[in-house]
Amino acid sequence: MSRSAKGRLFCLIAGVAFTDCSERSVVLSDSVQSADYDDQNVINTMTRAEAGLAVNRFVGILSIVLMVSVVLGQEATKPAGAAPSTPDYSGMYSFLQDGEFVQLTVEEQGQVTGFVSRYGDQQGDRRAFVDHFFKQSKLVGKKLNFTTEIAQNTFYEFKGTVERGEGKKPTDEAYYVLKGTLTQYTLDTSHKTTSKSQTVAFKSFPQEVEAGETK
Repeated sequence: MSRSAKGRLFCLIAGVAFTDCSERSVVLSDSVQSADYDDQNVINTMTRAEAGLAVNRFVGILSIVLMVSVVLGQEATKPAGAAPSTPDYSGMYSFLQDGEFVQLTVEEQGQVTGFVSRYGDQQGDRRAFVDHFFKQSKLVGKKLNFTTEIAQNTFYEFKGTVERGEGKKPTDEAYYVLKGTLTQYTLDTSHKTTSKSQTVAFKSFPQEVEAGETK
């Protein structure tokens, strides 16, 4: 074989080998790129899954926090140790003599206002009434205390309770009764004070029937 023919044959073989190597390189490169793409897909899928789990955990925690907040809010709105409502003891009660009376008005939070209306010290058919307004007073449950202002050198102090009486309904006499100790204080001309105490039971007067109500 001539030298020129050998040269052509060598070039031909070399070209085929080069072409085959090039094709193998392209195939290998494509395989690597495909593998990298698949790995990236796996990574992306895992990342999305982890993100979804994180979102679900956050939503779950947020739901629990909201539920706890609602429960705590409901508990906070409940009055602590709510005591049963106190009956309305307001009204007029008897006093020491017929015609005399105690006016009692129960307001919010155990505040009480009122007065004692009694006959004056003058004797006769036209004895004037003397009113002793409450100076200090307090109602806690059924426990009632009051002290009156001084009028005609006299004032009163009551310590006792408000009890249910023999009356069946508020329109009956003695539905409530003030039971306790009444102390009468008297000041003489030298401003010396003397006191006299006695056990009392002042009965409530029948309450008037409101319009539309039946007895």
